[in-house]
Amino acid sequence: MKKLYVMFAVVLISAATIDAQNAATPNAGFENWTQTVSTVTYNDPVSWNDLNSTTASFGAVTCFKATAAADVHSGLAALKLVTTTVLGQNANGIATTGTINTSTQAITGGIAYTGRPDSIVGFYKSTPVSGDHGFFQLLLTGTSNTDTVGYVRFNTPTTAVSTYMRFSAPVVYKSATAVSTAQWLLSSSFGATGQQPNATVFVDDIDLIFNPNGIQEQELQSGFHVGPNPAQDIVTVYNTRLTHATIQFYEITGRKVLATTINEANNVVNLSNLSQGSYLYTIFDEQGMPLNNGKIIVKK
Repeated sequence: MKKLYVMFAVVLISAATIDAQNAATPNAGFENWTQTVSTVTYNDPVSWNDLNSTTASFGAVTCFKATAAADVHSGLAALKLVTTTVLGQNANGIATTGTINTSTQAITGGIAYTGRPDSIVGFYKSTPVSGDHGFFQLLLTGTSNTDTVGYVRFNTPTTAVSTYMRFSAPVVYKSATAVSTAQWLLSSSFGATGQQPNATVFVDDIDLIFNPNGIQEQELQSGFHVGPNPAQDIVTVYNTRLTHATIQFYEITGRKVLATTINEANNVVNLSNLSQGSYLYTIFDEQGMPLNNGKIIVKK
């Protein structure tokens, strides 16, 4: 049995194969969980895989349902991953849409998916230990299931982030090959300095952003559209729902640079104080729930 835990002491390897699911990011707000009563009672996020079913028999859990108000970005729950010592070895907390194989020390599988997202986004906070830190990764592969088409990894800082901060990172595409599989991997440890016990990350409301040339499906469903794109000094937020909301703009690093309310059907936003470049945006409802994400290019 001890052989199973060798994988915990290294950064996990990912290779995707097709799994029949409908979306690349299921249960993206981590609102849905299942509870198991074993040697210890634990919760698993629906549509995600973790190590709990293996480590629980040894009295350890690495993936948790976070419900305290300070630990949730929106809704009623968030994902908490903690690096924990199991059988004398350090097991990083992981959650993945792939399949964890403790025998081969790899993550295989994924979700059948054909999109080509521009970026990954979400909200996190973290408590690193001794230089160890977490990461959030998306892998896109083609029909051979071993050829990497696109890849992105966001590393959380090596210093503590005590309140939720938005993260974003662009997908780097290696080829024009059609995407057939997507695989998320979220981890509490990176492993460059070795997995450190108690290294912790919280993550909530993860999503994919697409290159917004025209109205994307996400915009049609959310009831919001932002244009023109590229923009110069102004952009209009079209609010077909006629609901009250707030739009916030961020640099690629995640720093918020602009926020304004949306109260009308057509809302003009002044971008004249923004430098030329690419910005990500999120539209929130009055309760702070994200309704729409996107990317805008500012050209001067």
